Amino acid sequence: MTHRHQTRSKRTYFPFISLPADVQLLVLRNSDLHTLYNIAIAVPGVEELLLMYPSIVWQVATTSMSPQFRNLLLTTFRLVRIIKSTQAEPQPDLNNMEQFLDQNLNTDEVWGFETVQDDPLGALEILCGIDAEVDTLVRDYAQQVYECACECDNPGAVISPLVLSPIERHRLTRAFYRLKLFGMLFYHYPTHFGLDLESSIEDFFATLSTFEIDEMIIAYHFLQQNDRYFQLTYMQKDCSCAAHALAQDDHPGTQKLCGQGCAMYAPKGSLDAMQRQFMGKLYEKRYSNEESHWALPYKFLVTPQRSWDHLPESNDPGAGWLLWCKVRDDLQCGIDGEEYLQYFSRLGYCFWDATRLDGWVDVFSEMWFKEERRTSGYFPWCDSCCGPCDITR
Repeated sequence: MTHRHQTRSKRTYFPFISLPADVQLLVLRNSDLHTLYNIAIAVPGVEELLLMYPSIVWQVATTSMSPQFRNLLLTTFRLVRIIKSTQAEPQPDLNNMEQFLDQNLNTDEVWGFETVQDDPLGALEILCGIDAEVDTLVRDYAQQVYECACECDNPGAVISPLVLSPIERHRLTRAFYRLKLFGMLFYHYPTHFGLDLESSIEDFFATLSTFEIDEMIIAYHFLQQNDRYFQLTYMQKDCSCAAHALAQDDHPGTQKLCGQGCAMYAPKGSLDAMQRQFMGKLYEKRYSNEESHWALPYKFLVTPQRSWDHLPESNDPGAGWLLWCKVRDDLQCGIDGEEYLQYFSRLGYCFWDATRLDGWVDVFSEMWFKEERRTSGYFPWCDSCCGPCDITR
C-alpha cells in the first residue's frame, strides 16, 4: 500500500523589491496611510525609498482621504509635530484662532510638505497614530450605541452585525477628529508651551453649526462615560526625582506633581479644568447648560461654515437630529437633560442614516419619546405645569 504524504507548499512572498523602480513607487504612492506604514516596516528597502522620496508620504497623506478629513488630520499632525520637536517654538498664527482655523480647515490647498520632508518615517508614524486613534474610537462608539439602540427598538432580539454606511462613518469620524483637534489646541498645545488660549475657545465654537456641535457633545459623552482619553502628546520634562512612569494619556488622574515640586507634572487641579474645557466652556459661555446637555440652537451657525463636495449629505443634519429637534422644540413642556442623555445621546441619534432609522421604526420621534417616558414613569418637574409633567396624557 502506497502512502501519500501531503506536503505544504512553500510560502510565497511578494517580490516587491524585484519590481522595477517606477512600479515600486507607483504601488507606494497609491497606498493609504496605514498600508504604506505596514509596507515600510515589513518590506526591506522601503524605508530607504521613503527617505529618498519623502513626497510619497505627503502624497498619500493628502490624497487618500476626503478634503475635510485631510485638513483635520494635517492640522492635528502639524500641532503634534511642533509639540514633539524639542526645538520648535509656538506658532504665532494661533494668536488669531479664527484665521488659523479658516486657513487650515476650510482650505482646498495642500500645504506643509516641509513638515514631512525632514523625517518622512516619523511623520508617517504620527499620521497613522492620529488616524488609528480616531478610527478606534469611532468603531468602539458605533458598536456600543448600535447595541443600545437595537435593544431599545426590539428588546431581546438577536442583533445583526453592524455595518456603517458611508454617511454614518463620516459623521462619526468628523466628530471624533474635531474633539481630537480641540484637545490639541486647548489642552495639549498650551500645556506644552505654557500658553493661555482660553479666550480663543469661542472662535472654535463660532465655526460650527448646531448639529455639528451636538455631534461633538454626544461623542464627548461617550469618552467621559467610558473613561476614554486621547493619547498624551505634550512632552513631560525629564526629572531625576520621579520614581513612577510618565503618563501616557490625558486622563487627569494619571498626572502627578513631582516630589520636589519641579515642572515635570502640572497640578492635577489645572489638568482637571483643562480636561473639562469642552463642556465647561459650552456651559460657561451659555452655548449649552448643565441641565440640558445639548447645544442651544440660536448660539451656533444654522448651516456648516463650509460645504464639501465629498458626501454632500454630510453638509446637512442627520435624520435622527431632525427628529430630535421636533421633540426639543414642539413639546409644550419640553424634555429635561436626563431624558436627553437616556433616550437620545446614549443611542447616538445624530449619526444614524435615514435607512437605519426606517428599520428601527419611530425611534427618536415625538411619539416614541412620549411612549418611552410613559413606560419609564419618570415625569420631570415642569414650570408650565407647576409640577411633574405628563406629556403623554
